[in-house]
Amino acid sequence: MFPLPSLELKTIEEDSFLGRYSIEPLHSGYGVMIGNSLRRVLLSSIPGAAPIAVRIEGVPHEFSVIEGVVEDVVQIILNLKKLVVAMDGDDIRTLTLDVSGERVVTAADIIPDAGLTIINPELHIAELSSSKSTLRMDILVSKGRGYVPTEKNKRPDYPIGTIWMDAMFTPVKNVKFTVEQTLIEQYLDFEKLTLDILCNGAVPPKEALDNALQILSEYYMAIGNPELLRKKETSLEETLEEKLALLIENVLPGLSPKVQHLLVYADIKTMRDLLMKTKTELVQHHNITHKAITELAKALEESQEYATFSQFNFPFLKEEGKAETEEEPKEGPVAKTGKAEKEPEIMEPEEAAEEEVVEEKVEPPVVEEPKPAKPSKAKAEKEQPKPEPVQVPKEEPKQDITKGFSIQDISLSKSTMTFLQQNKITDLALLLSMSKSQIEDMQGFKPKMIQEIEKNLDKVGLVLAQDQMFGNLSPQEREKAVWLMSIEDLVKEVPSITKAEMKSMNGAGIAAAGKLLELGKKGMKGSLKFSTKTIEDIEKRLAKWGLTLKE
Repeated sequence: MFPLPSLELKTIEEDSFLGRYSIEPLHSGYGVMIGNSLRRVLLSSIPGAAPIAVRIEGVPHEFSVIEGVVEDVVQIILNLKKLVVAMDGDDIRTLTLDVSGERVVTAADIIPDAGLTIINPELHIAELSSSKSTLRMDILVSKGRGYVPTEKNKRPDYPIGTIWMDAMFTPVKNVKFTVEQTLIEQYLDFEKLTLDILCNGAVPPKEALDNALQILSEYYMAIGNPELLRKKETSLEETLEEKLALLIENVLPGLSPKVQHLLVYADIKTMRDLLMKTKTELVQHHNITHKAITELAKALEESQEYATFSQFNFPFLKEEGKAETEEEPKEGPVAKTGKAEKEPEIMEPEEAAEEEVVEEKVEPPVVEEPKPAKPSKAKAEKEQPKPEPVQVPKEEPKQDITKGFSIQDISLSKSTMTFLQQNKITDLALLLSMSKSQIEDMQGFKPKMIQEIEKNLDKVGLVLAQDQMFGNLSPQEREKAVWLMSIEDLVKEVPSITKAEMKSMNGAGIAAAGKLLELGKKGMKGSLKFSTKTIEDIEKRLAKWGLTLKE
């Protein structure tokens, strides 16, 4: 066996950012080999946290300019990339920045979050140029390793207007090493390795070095024992969460364009959106045809992820057998009656009907013989539409899940829980009975709260109640109803609209909401001289009905 010297790791100097360490004695040539390996691992494989996205109020994309802010959005994003944070846990965190007035905005103005520390609070983010200027944004922070491009940071379940960015997660900024000869007893053929490690302050240099040594030792040991290279098996629930977040087009790539269009129109994007709905619900409320559902079910069974999904009692999978029996009677009673005696009776339905009419008119005593057959036949016909206790399994999963969870189990933040308690919502059933607009009208409401509530409810397959107005209509019917609505009904809950703006609409001959929506934001601002606040309030009014205002 190759003789190993008595190695020693010494700390020469160390602070929060810079550390100098030495390793000796090493055999000749080992200093460069170990130093280069440690340098590569330190620069590429140490986990850290960094911003991955930002949502700025009133900014639809990164090429916008914010009124009253010196920097444009691109420069603000470049400044945010320099933000250094230390974070506990692996979940994505949201930091909030809300400032106003003429001032310089720094990282110290960011509202702190539990378990997250900002290392460089002096970082310049933006400068507000007037006393009326405001800047509100949500910054998404995540953990990772090395450099990750924008495409890999994107998540499908975040709203439009989220600006994604690439991220450098590594907390190590620079590493250099030197190798020199060292004297061991009377021998000079040993080497001393000196490492200088510069970090950004989120991770101490010694912790980064220990992490790199552990990574290298695990790899070298795994070469001799390949079983150690196997990834740690993730739990079935973790695997399920990852697959439920996948886009339908990635899991079921062979769907026809028509089916894809129906899903997009019904706002069903991820596998979670599809699997948490029953087939009956898709037909009745989302206008998806039975043929499309059959194609979806077949494509799902042929997909690689079906083995995982089939182990759980999802509404879409649970109702599979009953949905087929629903379709068959519509195609023809022959398929439903299937077995034994009923086939010959249905082969000649017209003749049987004629016999019944004749028997009713003549009423001879012989009629008593076929009469036993008539009620059975009538019963069979009455029983055919009744396989629609499909509504029962539609409600069952929701009731069972609701009973299994309390409002504390949906993992809401402290601020959201305080908001609900202040408004006397302490029961999960009470929360589910409320609509999005009802929650938005409560005292102390903030926009991020409704997003958090909807997201956490969705994780357990629950949703808030629909708004009473247009609540029972399909998306297409709801859009048509809004377009036919009178202008007075549309703006009656838009407090910011002025008499001058109403007068401009009357002068332009706009009496129905559809004509106003056709103009879009630019038309309202240009030809009708609407204020930005009025346009924002109209957008919020439409959002309650699931509609958006075009640019």
